[in-house]
Amino acid sequence: MSSSQVLAHIKQVMSSFLSEHPQLSVNALSKRSEVSEATMRRILNDQVKTEPSGDTVLEILVAITKERRISELVKMFPGPIAEKLTQTFGILTQSNQYQHIPELERELNDEITYLVYKLAANTKGTSRLKVSEVLGIIGLDRLDKLISKDLVLEENGTLHARYKSFTLSNQVFSRNFKSCAQFINTQKNRDLSKNLFYNLSESINEDSYNEVLKIQRQAMKKISQLINDPKNVGDIPYFQLIAIDHFDHLSSSKDQTSH
Repeated sequence: MSSSQVLAHIKQVMSSFLSEHPQLSVNALSKRSEVSEATMRRILNDQVKTEPSGDTVLEILVAITKERRISELVKMFPGPIAEKLTQTFGILTQSNQYQHIPELERELNDEITYLVYKLAANTKGTSRLKVSEVLGIIGLDRLDKLISKDLVLEENGTLHARYKSFTLSNQVFSRNFKSCAQFINTQKNRDLSKNLFYNLSESINEDSYNEVLKIQRQAMKKISQLINDPKNVGDIPYFQLIAIDHFDHLSSSKDQTSH
């Protein structure tokens, strides 16, 4: 799969949609998504030299199809687009649970709001007491705002997110990673059987690096299946942070398509 193939595929999808809906402008399509009108026009006019990010492709497809499940979008657009989505979102493309909700991208715009919603998105939900214990008064304030926007529902003292299995763009991954990382218990007197954390680094060759990625992907697939199995629902508000990368980012590998 080359960048030109992805660009050609997404341009074809956009052009066909706009031809079938002549009353809809590029500007209107842009407003449905988080992708700027300028970026959309560059794609349509073959003025983009770098491959659009998976986030950009996903935003455009959701705006066009109104289908929020990544797994379904992969089925709807076989070929370069499906390959790009699978490459970007990995295991999220293998389950019809995960949805991309543009509204959440706009509303979960700070770490406290994100964490409140994350607690409420657990299968068993959460409570005002738990939000207060974890995030204090400011957490309760953010909770009330989410409730007022109908994004969190309160039923008999239990708080549930409107969208349980959700995805956000990779652009906010680092911010949300840091938000969760601050709750890792590193105290000396902690129960060593209750959590796990490591920070590894080394100079390795490309084959070894790819093997690490392969191992981690396999582990993530198993973990995802375990935590999403209904029989494993419980009361522990579990979270896990995973990231593998290197310090040698080449400029040619960076996506320069703007949002």
